[in-house]
Amino acid sequence: MGFGLYLASVSSKSKRIAAMAEQFRDGNLDPHYSGYFQLFNGQKFYEAHDVLENLWLPDRHGANGNFYKGLIQLAGAFVHLQKNRLRPSAALFKLAKANLEKYPRVHEQLDVAAVLELISKWFQQLESGNFAVNPLTAENIPRLALLSARNSGWVFYDGECQFCISNIRRYEKLLRRHGFEPETLQTPWVRERLGLKPDSELTEMKLLATDGGIYGGADASLQIARRIWWAWPLFALAKIPGMIFIFRAIYRRVAARRHCLGGSCAIDQRKKP
Repeated sequence: MGFGLYLASVSSKSKRIAAMAEQFRDGNLDPHYSGYFQLFNGQKFYEAHDVLENLWLPDRHGANGNFYKGLIQLAGAFVHLQKNRLRPSAALFKLAKANLEKYPRVHEQLDVAAVLELISKWFQQLESGNFAVNPLTAENIPRLALLSARNSGWVFYDGECQFCISNIRRYEKLLRRHGFEPETLQTPWVRERLGLKPDSELTEMKLLATDGGIYGGADASLQIARRIWWAWPLFALAKIPGMIFIFRAIYRRVAARRHCLGGSCAIDQRKKP
């Protein structure tokens, strides 16, 4: 009778999780997978753990077994932080890292390299506090992001620059059509990925390519042009000896006046908050 009640409980939990996962259905992605990231980013780490576990269990010995397991352990680490269990959290960070390191830089539309950096950062914060200070606060929260199915990279821009914002809005559809995802340089995970300090000056746009390459300014613009057929000649032109320096000089001049171009000529040397 006790075993029968246990099976009924497990079945009920599976049905509840499956119903929860359905609300996260997004294109061709399994809703348990896409749901994991939405729940994780909503700081619902326990629910993220549960929803992905339903996907992992049937595939735990398959090609993605350790991948899903690593993500589940990552969510579990933050569950422990929410309960102020710092050493168990650190142990799960280590296990998650060991499992995710088995996969390429980009896997299942996830920037695995960025996730590994995130894990290292949180483990180091625990370690520097001698496992007595909880780094999880209302201001310091983790975030994970999936790449688009045909992702070419991320375009990072100054979210406090009207000229930059206007240009992103103007070309956003074009960028997304060619696999580029725009995001502000002020976004916490972007700052972390690029190694920007709170007082770092934002002097140029950045491009994070799917192979992990980071380009700035004119070089970033040319990498984007490289993937757009009608803009490709600009990329080819930059290959002529000396031309790249001209492109960089033009970019620096425009960037220096971007606040004027955005409608305000009080060109400040704003720093990141």
